[in-house]
Amino acid sequence: MYPKSSFLYRNTFINLMDDLRAIFNKHKKEKVLVVAREISGEKMKISSSGIKLSDYIQILGHSKVRFEEYPLSCTNEYENFNIIVLLMFPEIPPEANKRESIIEMRDENEYRMTNLRAEMIQAIGRILRGEKHKFIYILPAIDLPLDKSKFTYYRSHTEFRNVLLGVKKIDKKEKLIGIIKNNKYITQETYSKIFGISQWKAGQILNDYLEKKLLKLEIGNRGLKKYFLN
Repeated sequence: MYPKSSFLYRNTFINLMDDLRAIFNKHKKEKVLVVAREISGEKMKISSSGIKLSDYIQILGHSKVRFEEYPLSCTNEYENFNIIVLLMFPEIPPEANKRESIIEMRDENEYRMTNLRAEMIQAIGRILRGEKHKFIYILPAIDLPLDKSKFTYYRSHTEFRNVLLGVKKIDKKEKLIGIIKNNKYITQETYSKIFGISQWKAGQILNDYLEKKLLKLEIGNRGLKKYFLN
């Protein structure tokens, strides 16, 4: 997730500016609304020039980009925008959040996330009028309760980049079958390393495939479990 503080880190900043550049290239002739929190150049620590975040966005060269800070005002001035980019989360003041969560008798983090989502949904709502197709890019990794059938919606930096680059989601079951075809069998340890999970979790998944008759099990030397295609 990308709070305002993420922009203090060079790699995150570069990744998100690359995302913006790709979005601008995709929508060269259209107006794009970018929503974030302004950050001064000194705090960003990206360069010694003192250029603030909104200046960097303008430097990317899209002539029809508009930068706005959370919260967006309740007006009709955004109704001609069909593309919105939520570049980061809204900034919820910690002390105010703590005080209000106590008053509401709510968990502090849960209360913060509720308000954060509400402010992001409010921003998106400003462009949803009219009949034209909308594009919504939410670069922080968060899923919002929206009717996604009415627009093109990307809910994270990773999802957007994968679609942009034509990267298909890997089907773990198909990958497993391919590995066993190439290597005759797979062990719990190998599955754990390939998919980046614990051996205990790997054992659960492989045993589930045994129950579904996808795999069969043979016990090798020293009790080594070998999983073959059934």
